[in-house]
Amino acid sequence: MINERIRSRLENPDLLFNGGIGLKIYTIEDGYAEGEIPITPRMGNPIGTVHGGAYLALADNVAGAAAATSGQIVTTSSCHFNFLSAPGNTSKLVCRARVIKDGKRLCVVESKIYDDQDKLLNVALLEYAKLGPYKQ
Repeated sequence: MINERIRSRLENPDLLFNGGIGLKIYTIEDGYAEGEIPITPRMGNPIGTVHGGAYLALADNVAGAAAATSGQIVTTSSCHFNFLSAPGNTSKLVCRARVIKDGKRLCVVESKIYDDQDKLLNVALLEYAKLGPYKQ
């Protein structure tokens, strides 16, 4: 039930940095989530690659989904991004996120972003503050 609530909120097309960028979450399990966004020409930056904001929106949404499997409402408190490689000619960015520390007040999640050929493009560490339990 919570996983479906998480998915429906993240894929909401009315929210630009969620479903508005084409976000699809296809796995939400205890402490783990996977999702992707399609790459469109509008996601480019002035040097012709995918804008870093697209990476961040993807990682934050998917990692936040993994953090929220604890049953808590979470909000991003910090993140550290490592851009390892430009995506080249790819149709999508895929994110896999795993909780590495689920504390009482904070949850730390590692996210990895890949292209459509499974080439690792980005590794990020995101920290989420827990705001309280989801109400049923």
